[in-house]
Amino acid sequence: MTGRLITRFIALVHEQPNAWQTAYEFTELSQVWCGTHGNSYSFIERGQDGRPTALIPRDPKKVSVFKGSDNLPYYQFNGSDLLPQRNVHHVRWFSTDGYVGASPVALHCDVLGLALATNGHASAVFASGTNLA
Repeated sequence: MTGRLITRFIALVHEQPNAWQTAYEFTELSQVWCGTHGNSYSFIERGQDGRPTALIPRDPKKVSVFKGSDNLPYYQFNGSDLLPQRNVHHVRWFSTDGYVGASPVALHCDVLGLALATNGHASAVFASGTNLA
């Protein structure tokens, strides 16, 4: 990517990523998706000159990532054609393979379940007026 393309891309992320979201809303959505699914994807819309014009968020549940023969990631949105890495803005959480981020919720589900069970047990114990002597 040339310097001008990088500058334009940064401007999209920090100022106006698309016609309906502010930069804050776009970043917030990206972080929520990373926090719940481990990944955030946006299609990079380009003008006729090839410069990025918008970042269009895509639901991470509807995106598949494939490793190409060149070892680069390729993306498929909702069964569409495969898109090369240069057409997708991908933010990933911790990754074990370098291609797809792990969901923090799935990764920590046992800990979250134990915390909920402990909270429920403690509530039941103290609801009946238990006193510590």
